Order: sequence, then structure tokens, then C-alpha cells
Amino acid sequence: MAPWTRRARSGRHDPGPTDLLTVSLVMSQGTAVLTARGEVDLYTAPVLRSALDEAFDHDPSSIVVDLTGITFFASSGLSVLLAGLEEAKRRHCELRLAGCSRAVRRPLDIVGLGACFEDQPDTVPGSRPGRLD
Repeated sequence: MAPWTRRARSGRHDPGPTDLLTVSLVMSQGTAVLTARGEVDLYTAPVLRSALDEAFDHDPSSIVVDLTGITFFASSGLSVLLAGLEEAKRRHCELRLAGCSRAVRRPLDIVGLGACFEDQPDTVPGSRPGRLD
């Protein structure tokens, strides 16, 4: 499958079409790799959610969400990850996070979702597998 990219653009109050979030999806050997860059907030979270839904549509054995390029991560992003964990559990698919910067890790830890993602190296191959008990 060829990679694709989805973008969220700034709202009507901004002077130009500044990109706020870009999410790309690449499928490789049964693994979906989502790479996100930018800010995840109430406005852009649906782009991340849509990309996760698209990844699940390919029925992968695992999904890696590379968050290396995320500079801001609001509670709406947490909701997307939690919904992703629930869907992964329902489909017997492993959801992994990679590249969790402080901007992502801190909100995860504050609300207790950090425990849902085991600590592993923050690289795409090793990533952090998610689990809901």
C-alpha cells in the first residue's frame, strides 16, 4: 500500500493555511505505522482518530503510532489513544507508541494512561505496546 497523509489546517482566524497536524500511514508486513507531526488538540484530534480508524481497516497485527514530531498533546489526543487501545483489544491487535516526548508522556502519566503503555525504547521497531487490562 502506498503511504498517505492527512492534514488539519488552522482555523479561519489564522492568516494562512498553517498546518497544525500531519499524520501519515504506511503498511509494512502486517504492521501499520502512523507518523504524526504537529499539535494534537480538540481541532486536530479527529485527524489522528481518522488515521487510526484507517489503520484498523487494514486489519493489522499491530499498529505503531510514532509521536516523535508532536509538540503539543491535549486531552482530546488522550481520548483518541484510549479509544485506539480499546479497539486494539477488541481486534486482538497490538497498539504501540513510539517517540513519546515530554509533550506526550506528561499528559499520559498525569491521567494514568502511561501505565497502559509499557516502557520500551522510543523507536518505531521497539515502540511501547499498549494494553488494557
